[in-house]
Amino acid sequence: MARLFVDALANPTAATGESFHSVATTGLTLRGYAEAVAGWFGQEARLAYLPWERWRHTVSEEDARVTYDHLAHGPHCSMDKALRMLGHRPRHTSPDAVAEAVDWLFRAGTITRRPRSADGHERLP
Repeated sequence: MARLFVDALANPTAATGESFHSVATTGLTLRGYAEAVAGWFGQEARLAYLPWERWRHTVSEEDARVTYDHLAHGPHCSMDKALRMLGHRPRHTSPDAVAEAVDWLFRAGTITRRPRSADGHERLP
């Protein structure tokens, strides 16, 4: 998001009076996230689908409420306008942003195993 602000400041004529989305350029399902993160730890995601009425009883009431809100209201936005008007391209893909967050958790000591890429190398420096 900060990079989009910088690109807007660098292009005041194009940016003045406009609004821009700061979102991923491609979609990724929750299953895709789970599979990516499991792979970073050398695992396969073990996922099962449950009907909503069953699943919501497997988590706290608050987690069910937040999840439902996300699923019901998750918007789809486009970065096309920022690319067209400002030449803006996000630096990270969705999985890259999550990988950076997981690596931060490792460095902070919240998780004890550093994520790895598919070839066995550390995911991030």
